[in-house]
Amino acid sequence: MLVYLVFALLRPENSDDIERLVADCGLLRAAVACGKALGLYMARVYERQKTWLDPCWPVERLLYRLTGVNPEAEMRWTEYGAAMLIFSCATLLLTYAIERCSTRSDSDAEPASI
Repeated sequence: MLVYLVFALLRPENSDDIERLVADCGLLRAAVACGKALGLYMARVYERQKTWLDPCWPVERLLYRLTGVNPEAEMRWTEYGAAMLIFSCATLLLTYAIERCSTRSDSDAEPASI
């Protein structure tokens, strides 16, 4: 993206390039601003400092209790790997089920001619 921005600044060929440059700069600024805010929030979470989402702690504690998670214990690499495999398989099956159950019109099923 940076190469495009520099190129557009050096040689704008029409007004569309300038409009796209302005839009790209705005998107870049928004991404940097969100990244910094998210990074600061995550730093506070990892340091166990108070955050603005702390009022949600009772809901989180209930979910921990229902799923049998100890929030104070660290995961071993084998537990983490198993959790990742289970989550990946579950999302794969869910995605497959959604695709399988989605309705299609007759025009989407087969192209008339290739």
